[in-house]
Amino acid sequence: MPAVGRARKTAGARMSTVAKRCPNCGASFTRRDLIEARSITPIGMLHIEGEPAASAIYCFTHTPWSCRTTFATPVETFREDITETIPDAFLNGTDACAGHCSRIEDLQECDAPCSLAPFRRFLLHRLIPRR
Repeated sequence: MPAVGRARKTAGARMSTVAKRCPNCGASFTRRDLIEARSITPIGMLHIEGEPAASAIYCFTHTPWSCRTTFATPVETFREDITETIPDAFLNGTDACAGHCSRIEDLQECDAPCSLAPFRRFLLHRLIPRR
């Protein structure tokens, strides 16, 4: 099989493997579910100041009335879904950082040349619009 065919098959398999289990009801979600399913609502992104960039999380609520649980998933789970270049710079705690990622309710755009900015744009332009 050509390398391109293998890459597509591997990416497809990763989209269909379990990426998260609901901590309340035990439902399993693939990465595709986390991106597309209407029963899961993305509510924001959070990074704790002083922690490494890889500790940033997306928060989702599993919305069926029988569950209504909010859970977190590392933003890194979606790295291969980010189509733009991810900068090496991590600006958290610097004057160049507006602090958007430290406030889960903050859904403003961030254009800083920071390694978290593409993940924020993915949240705002890909995850949230499906609501």
